[in-house]
Amino acid sequence: VTVDESAEIKSVEVKDDTTKIYIEKIDGPAASQVKVLDMDQKGREGNYRTAGESAEGPAHYSNSQLSGSRIALYPARMEMDAGEPDGYRLVKLSDNPLRFETTDSRAGELRELTAVWTTGARPVYLEGIPAGWYILEELSAPEGFVKSQPVYVRVENQEEIVSIRMMDDHTKVAFEKYTIEGMERKLLNGAEFALYAAETDENGEILYQDGIPQYQEDRRIDSWVSDDASDYTENINLKDYANTSGANQLTGFTLEFERMYEAYGVKGTGFSWSAGRSARRSSRDSNVWLLEDGSRIVVEEDAAIFPESMSREDREGFKAAYEEMTGGQLELKWAAARTAKVSEIESVEAAVSGPKYPDVTKITLTIEETGQKVLADVRYNGTEFAYDYKFNYHTLPQVNAYANAWLEADGRYRMDYLPVGGRY
Repeated sequence: VTVDESAEIKSVEVKDDTTKIYIEKIDGPAASQVKVLDMDQKGREGNYRTAGESAEGPAHYSNSQLSGSRIALYPARMEMDAGEPDGYRLVKLSDNPLRFETTDSRAGELRELTAVWTTGARPVYLEGIPAGWYILEELSAPEGFVKSQPVYVRVENQEEIVSIRMMDDHTKVAFEKYTIEGMERKLLNGAEFALYAAETDENGEILYQDGIPQYQEDRRIDSWVSDDASDYTENINLKDYANTSGANQLTGFTLEFERMYEAYGVKGTGFSWSAGRSARRSSRDSNVWLLEDGSRIVVEEDAAIFPESMSREDREGFKAAYEEMTGGQLELKWAAARTAKVSEIESVEAAVSGPKYPDVTKITLTIEETGQKVLADVRYNGTEFAYDYKFNYHTLPQVNAYANAWLEADGRYRMDYLPVGGRY
């Protein structure tokens, strides 16, 4: 301020801005890779052994604001620590959350708040938090979610909004049915399963009777049949199959879906493909043919005895392959025609790619012959497409609003968002 030799009044205005914080609680991956625990094996300390890692991309999450999480912000101090990735760590100054006066510009009033919130449909917006270091902790997570690791927060004297994202991962359970052939573990198709809530005592421990765990018959979580997912994941050439009139054409579920989407984008309505089938016998003289799911076809002089579960289409396919058989073949192959129809589309528009190819598109397809659904996640960056699939996908609303189940490409049956601490 410069004071001149003048009788005029000089008016000086000083504007104090306030710190602003924007906290998002997101249903999203805490890491791109997660450990796969082998529930059949334990180490010396009694913990389950790690069987490998699994990629958990954004397609396995809603990547949206998460309601129902209880979070708190604690004042902290910084301590240098060479053992930490960033060379320091934060230590709470108190076990009590921050209390502060907020000058909420939207409300136009001064209020005293305690920094504890339950997240809702919108992110948490705060003004007036003193500059310094803080630790953001999740006190409790919604059912099916895993509590996030604490997040370090630094508030500085600046007018820009500090944006904080805290990611909440969720529970994941995968089931695999296999048999041992020699030294090799091989997936076994056709086994029927059901998962029930267990009977528990007052301490939450599972009850047993004669060594058999007890369950609540009226609380079935899900049921499924083991499947190697080959109907969806394998491409076949129709010329190699008996009932295709010798057509020389490569086909498969993912192949045909990606052809459809890249040609028509979100305007695509469906497609057809064929899945391979086979039956084998142990010798040229045997009249018993073994199917991929372990069931058997017995061929007699004037008829064939099929398993009850075998579809009419597959019976006709086997007959066509058998009639074309020459010599003493040990394997017969036929193709099963399938049709997928687009039943639902959820997309995020983007200026780069336009309405035909949104940045992110989730497409639900219904398989007409089986009634099963496939959830396809398609991402486009302007030059390349990335695809992710959940086969035989369905939600589990009797568990909670997020729970779902599907068949993975490697044949494991997956359930996500089951409640932490659940007994089954």
